[in-house]
Amino acid sequence: MATCHGADLPHLRIADIYEQMPHPTNIFVVEGMVTSSESPHPSLRFSIRDDSGGIAVRTFSKASHSNGDRVRIIGHVDHVEAGIPWIEADRIESVARGQPVKPTHTDVAGILRGDCNFMTVILEGVIIDVFPDDIDTG
Repeated sequence: MATCHGADLPHLRIADIYEQMPHPTNIFVVEGMVTSSESPHPSLRFSIRDDSGGIAVRTFSKASHSNGDRVRIIGHVDHVEAGIPWIEADRIESVARGQPVKPTHTDVAGILRGDCNFMTVILEGVIIDVFPDDIDTG
């Protein structure tokens, strides 16, 4: 347990967040390595992973975190889209600077199971069909 403003906070693994889907009023602590410091989604700032999975982090802080940095986040589940939670970070502490996280090798089944949510992956396969309007000719 961590202490924040006199309250004991549970330490969760990322898999625990997916499994328990804590109520937005439940504040917790999670640690992980930054896997992406940029997000295509406008309200998300970066994503982290630990040995159990990956998750997106939303924060209004302008602090910068680089791929490979280890961070400790005190926050809560802010949003769930398609069964995938996001963390709203109330506080982010830099624990250590690190080397960029290497991509995880996976297969299509791992992607479909959600084993690699918000993680950089390497996926090998064979393209069996292409729709003409999906081709970028630029």
